[in-house]
Amino acid sequence: MRHQQVSVNVWQMVQTSGTYLALAFCAWVLLRLVNACFWLPGYLRKQREDEMKEEAEEKEKLLEEKETVQASGEEPEVTDGQTVSEESKKTI
Repeated sequence: MRHQQVSVNVWQMVQTSGTYLALAFCAWVLLRLVNACFWLPGYLRKQREDEMKEEAEEKEKLLEEKETVQASGEEPEVTDGQTVSEESKKTI
């Protein structure tokens, strides 16, 4: 058996490790995108429901204000679709 000498090719090692790191990064990105495909629709649905609830609460609040103003016998001023109460007129 002959004596064999082992030589270390540093450039080949760096190139291979860089390739493996790039492959690992691409796999991580792929997993994040697959996760987003399942997570995003639920998140958007929840966000839309929250916005609809806030909008409904806002409309209900405006209706209550309008009813209290009408109950007091005053005529509310409307600017840009919103009522202006007497208290807000005094502060101007």
